[in-house]
Amino acid sequence: MVSLEPSSLEDVFSTIAFVGDLVGARDGAAALVASLRERVAALRARNAAGSPARVLVLEWTDPPMSGGPLDAGAWSSSPAASRCSAIRARTAAS
Repeated sequence: MVSLEPSSLEDVFSTIAFVGDLVGARDGAAALVASLRERVAALRARNAAGSPARVLVLEWTDPPMSGGPLDAGAWSSSPAASRCSAIRARTAAS
């Protein structure tokens, strides 16, 4: 068993390389990491001139859960949680 707990994008890249080594797919993992780094560089270049985009990443939608340091109380009372609840309600009604 291998426990993987990346906490940054750089950690994700390292983890991909690590797993590639473990399963004998070093070249494939290296190619994937190179491709992902190119995509990140393209996004950074595209957004360099403007303000950064605001995004919300949900790890789970029912109930809505977002990664990061928020505790359940902070998340459930946030405006984003209210918007997610409204979206879920509209989706369920249609």
